[in-house]
Amino acid sequence: MSEPTRPCKLLWTAGWDSTFRLLEAMLLRGREVQPYYLIDPERPSTPEELHAMQRVSAAVAERFAGAAGLLREAKICKGVDIRPDPAITGRFLRLKARSHLGGQYDWLARFAEQQGLDELELAVHRDDRAAAFLEPHVVLCEERGDRYYKLRDDPPDPDLRLFERFRFPVFDKTKRDMQRLAREHGFADVLELTWFCHLPTADGQPCGTCNPCRYTIEEGLGRRLPLRSRLRFHRRKLARQIKHPFRTAAKWAGWRQ
Repeated sequence: MSEPTRPCKLLWTAGWDSTFRLLEAMLLRGREVQPYYLIDPERPSTPEELHAMQRVSAAVAERFAGAAGLLREAKICKGVDIRPDPAITGRFLRLKARSHLGGQYDWLARFAEQQGLDELELAVHRDDRAAAFLEPHVVLCEERGDRYYKLRDDPPDPDLRLFERFRFPVFDKTKRDMQRLAREHGFADVLELTWFCHLPTADGQPCGTCNPCRYTIEEGLGRRLPLRSRLRFHRRKLARQIKHPFRTAAKWAGWRQ
């Protein structure tokens, strides 16, 4: 008798990338999913993200009743309860000194360590900044038809062990790849229920200026923002180009600053 497939332990933010993985795992792979959500007290978008999780869960129950039972109740944890860990934070700071790396990777790594969570799925995708650190040092694995990447066992840089407790199931996909696959498999409408902005406006719209809004536009999904938010993004981008003309020229030339 074959061993039952283990549930996916997924860091779910109710954003595009992690929700794609959640839907892919349940609808295409028949995998049970245990989501984890960490509350960041400094992020005003928490209510929007929790509402998006409810919308997605309700849509799955309505549209894909046969798969709804594969979605476990999310385990919601508080970021303030994550204890300091100088070793993990030291790895993060040394990596960050080389190039931009979001602060969430420090406290996510500490969370995984302190909860004893191995194989925690993190939706780093092809255009993510973190992918540049990981790409030469991950290996492709497969578990009963479900593919994912993970850090190799012997990374040349010990600081890369910041990511050793994670799996990366969408590492080789862009946001537009996910959009295409969702359309092909009939769950694109559910994916549209996700949330991404960290600084929602007073009327509950994406701001157009925070990093997730910028990445959403730059990665080809600007249609998800209202027109005024897109205009806000382009005004700020133009202001940066005027302020730093040489940096802008270097980017156009394909240089890395």
